[in-house]
Amino acid sequence: MKHLLICLVAVSAIALVFPGCAKRAKVTIPAAGKGLFGEEGVGPGGIPLTENPEGPFSEPENYPDPQAREIFVDVHFDYNKSDIRTSERPILEKVAGYMNGHAQLVIKVEGHCDERGSNEYNLALGERRALSIRSYIANLGVAPERIYTISYGEERPLCTERNESCWAKNRRGHFLLGAAQPQKQ
Repeated sequence: MKHLLICLVAVSAIALVFPGCAKRAKVTIPAAGKGLFGEEGVGPGGIPLTENPEGPFSEPENYPDPQAREIFVDVHFDYNKSDIRTSERPILEKVAGYMNGHAQLVIKVEGHCDERGSNEYNLALGERRALSIRSYIANLGVAPERIYTISYGEERPLCTERNESCWAKNRRGHFLLGAAQPQKQ
């Protein structure tokens, strides 16, 4: 027990000395409440409401329904913006239509940024982008508790060149798909 306490104190001291070293994704989870099957304190399909965004989600190209590959494509944003472009709205309308027809589907929306700006700024901007997508889809009739969000800021770029064409590819909202399943009791 004494060794554990010493380790915890040492780790805490290191975290205080080097607070900017650990990069964290910014996570927003649905509000606590009843799951699809009436369970308290869980998200859709029994997915626990924790800050662990690594759930049973997969890339659209790995989802069992091939139609999902064409519907769940990246949504792109203007520089320093989190509002949905008019040109991107048809994508979100297709996403909402698909989700409204597939009640078992839950999604995770990842917010991404280009490399310009500080880590903190980009995490916040990525979060606003993911929440903007979530809000838009929810306004089209999808229950918000079926939509998880996470921001990776600039940490997961698609393109690493330093030019506008590349940066534009990185300013995106990306979808991951999961199937709601009842929690085992």
